[in-house]
Amino acid sequence: MSLTTWTTDPVPSRGTTSGRGAGADGITDFDDDGFGRRLATLSPTQRRTLHLLARGLQNKQIAYACSNSEATTKAHVTEVLRKTGATSRVEAAVKYALYLERRRIPLQSDALPAL
Repeated sequence: MSLTTWTTDPVPSRGTTSGRGAGADGITDFDDDGFGRRLATLSPTQRRTLHLLARGLQNKQIAYACSNSEATTKAHVTEVLRKTGATSRVEAAVKYALYLERRRIPLQSDALPAL
């Protein structure tokens, strides 16, 4: 995953980047590693788990929000990591947040975005 380096432009979404894959709006295209395709393989429950994970919720909070046990939520998180190719919760959350940002979909929305 490449990181974006911003120039002096105070508005990052309109700044320029140094690095491969920069889009017309100046944001590096993080889908070049196939994250969007892997995201499409998630079940609706796994997508909701990832969405809540990216919002910073812990397993216990995700379990409560989804009316699941904490063990079931842990299994969903493990499956999300496996299917997305992420090695940690943080990596999955960051990739998902960047994926949504690239498509101008707010992460803080309570509604699960359509992919």
